Parts: sequence; structure tokens; C-alpha cells
Amino acid sequence: MQQRAISVIASQFAILVLFGLHTLSAMSAETACNASAEQYWKTFRNAVLQNDLSTIVNLSSFPFEVRGILDENTKRTILREEFHKLFPSLLEADPGMSPTPTTMKWLLNTATSLSPSFCNAYENQFRVGTWVFELTSDGWRFIQAFVDE
Repeated sequence: MQQRAISVIASQFAILVLFGLHTLSAMSAETACNASAEQYWKTFRNAVLQNDLSTIVNLSSFPFEVRGILDENTKRTILREEFHKLFPSLLEADPGMSPTPTTMKWLLNTATSLSPSFCNAYENQFRVGTWVFELTSDGWRFIQAFVDE
């Protein structure tokens, strides 16, 4: 009888521990985007919506990396001087967040703030659709884009 009581207590304890871990995981997911990322996103998004390419360039990191959506696609590096030619195609890329094709421009119109699912748990990177942003020594920067090649 005492063995059974210990077994019941142990299983209840395990359930409480798992529930606590799940709760902590959910809480960290809800708070993954810090204030500096959110402020950067608002500034970056506004520059894109205003078609302010010089601000977009200043908020980006170079060489900028472009990759295909498949692992076997090779990466390309884009220099600051070439970025203005590339950027229109980045706006037309499908963010892959809908069953029907859309564009990153459409996503930027709707993503007025960062969803917690966009940010990593380390608070040093976030991804909006096919665009990747990272916290660097110079602050937040647009570092990479995935495009269907």
C-alpha cells in the first residue's frame, strides 16, 4: 500500500513538473520579442512602406545574404551598392505564411508589430516571412532574405 502511495505521489509530481515546464515555455514564447526589436521593426517597416531605400540600406547589414528557400540553393552576397536593384524582388517574394501566394509587401502592410512567433528565445534574431533580422554590435540589422529561385 505504501509503495502505491509513493507511486501516485511521484506521478502527480511528474505531472506538476511537466505542467510547470510547459507554462514556462509558453511564457517565454509570449515575451520573446524585446522592446528594441519591436522599435527597430517599426522603424524598418515604416521605411519600407515609405519606399525610403536609403533608410532601409542603413538598417541593413552588408554584405547582405540571399538564399533560396531550399537547403541545396547556394547563397549569394549582395553589396551595399547592389542592394537597390535587389530590394524590389525582395518585396515581391512570397513569405510562405498563407495557403495562397502573397508578397512580403502584403505582409509588411499587415504586420504592424512583431508576433512572438517571429522572435527567437535568445532575443537576438527575428524573422518576418522570408526576411531575417539580427541584433549586431551596430544594433538590429536586416541581414538575410530567402527567395524562391
